[in-house]
Amino acid sequence: MSWARIIFASSCGRWWKRLDLSVFKQSYSAEGGELYAPELMLGVWLYAYALGITSARLVERRMVEDLAFRYLGAGERWTTGR
Repeated sequence: MSWARIIFASSCGRWWKRLDLSVFKQSYSAEGGELYAPELMLGVWLYAYALGITSARLVERRMVEDLAFRYLGAGERWTTGR
């Protein structure tokens, strides 16, 4: 992995931390399983879209294989609910 991609991922992480995501957090309910932090999900998806990745399953795979995705997702293991 190139340093440019790591730096780009880091800047994506700083950018979304400035957004007000309280609307997403308020919509969470007690039903269902463990929830992911909206900040992490948004950062991962913005980075994925910037790389041209639009498949949830491919993002799930990259969360395991790619250091930048793991950094943005704070090391969480995501599943697509298959």
